[in-house]
Amino acid sequence: MSQFAAKQYTKWLSGITGQTFRLPTEAEWEYACRAGTKGDYSFGDETKSLGSHAWFSDNSGKKTHPVGQKKANPWGLFDMHGNVAEWCNDVFDHAYYKSSPDKNPRGPADGKDNVLRGGSWKSSADALRSAYRLGETPGFSDACLARAGQRRGGAQAPKQRAPNERRSTPR
Repeated sequence: MSQFAAKQYTKWLSGITGQTFRLPTEAEWEYACRAGTKGDYSFGDETKSLGSHAWFSDNSGKKTHPVGQKKANPWGLFDMHGNVAEWCNDVFDHAYYKSSPDKNPRGPADGKDNVLRGGSWKSSADALRSAYRLGETPGFSDACLARAGQRRGGAQAPKQRAPNERRSTPR
């Protein structure tokens, strides 16, 4: 799914539910992925444990899998590592975090690529790390990109709150 399609899905979902949904910022995505942890992954630094938490190149059988078949992160969020990569609302700039605000950075104002996070079923273990960042053109669409949406509470976006559930696009 392209970033445009992901944004259209959140718009559609907002319309039918009466609640506001949007793509997360990159900082919100990482906050939710880490779930209060500090390691390479939400479960620690050991790649040998990755198979219990993620679908990736070593165990996916070269395909996506239904959400929730692997262990959740400490906040109960499934598939934050692997399975399908997730679009963020931010523009990608490799050097952005060298000069960004420390709290709740919103990404650069402009650029040609947008942020993808989480890695996918065809990613290496390194690409599934909580801090791993990737930039891709917003029109890029692949079988590894399938999630869209974060629920917003009230009229304003949360400052440092993670989504309380995963949203998947219908197939």
